[in-house]
Amino acid sequence: MQIALLADRPDTLDALAAFMIRAWPDYYGPSGPGDAARDLNTRLNRTSLPVGLVAIVDEVPGGAAALTRERDGTPWLSSLVVDETRRNQGLGSALTAAAEDQARHMGFKRLFCATKTASGILLQRGWRRHGNLQTLSGFAPAYVLVL
Repeated sequence: MQIALLADRPDTLDALAAFMIRAWPDYYGPSGPGDAARDLNTRLNRTSLPVGLVAIVDEVPGGAAALTRERDGTPWLSSLVVDETRRNQGLGSALTAAAEDQARHMGFKRLFCATKTASGILLQRGWRRHGNLQTLSGFAPAYVLVL
């Protein structure tokens, strides 16, 4: 497995958009307000947020994550998605670790995340619960990691 910046692997955009549509159909599906391709294209940065990451397994994209910036300037781990055929193989944890490293490299001191599905990964990696956050799909537990 290799984790790369999305900017270095734009050839994976179509596959990652399909993962996002399947993972979050209410948002990225045909009736939803989101546009997976547009969101991924905004993440083709190397040194400024948003930054996309992609997991490559056997030369095929297996998942993605992003570092984004909230309105108050805080960096967030977001859009962590792993293809359903690649789950439980460590890709989510590897993408999270790479996002943490990227945030450190960019000089951030804390990283936040809100998730209903990846809490186990975050807790195993030392993240702490930080209340709840209203998301597009309702309230989700929020977490913080001191970098």
